[in-house]
Amino acid sequence: MAVSLSEFGIRVNLIAPGRIRVAHECKEGDESGKQWQIEADDAEKHAANRAGMPEDIAECAEWLIGAGFVTGQSITIDGGATMQK
Repeated sequence: MAVSLSEFGIRVNLIAPGRIRVAHECKEGDESGKQWQIEADDAEKHAANRAGMPEDIAECAEWLIGAGFVTGQSITIDGGATMQK
């Protein structure tokens, strides 16, 4: 897709997020999203030693917007979970 759309100046990249801490997985009654139900177990699986946050994905998307020479890439954002810790 990146090759076929490049003639139109369109870059194609993929952001592949791992497990991301989101509000619907938080403890009941926690509207702030700060008390995640499975954070301790999940954090142990990541080289980053923490759960992913939506901001982590947003930072990558922002970077891709400005990275004009990057196309045809798949970027995994999972805190190192795909690497065996």
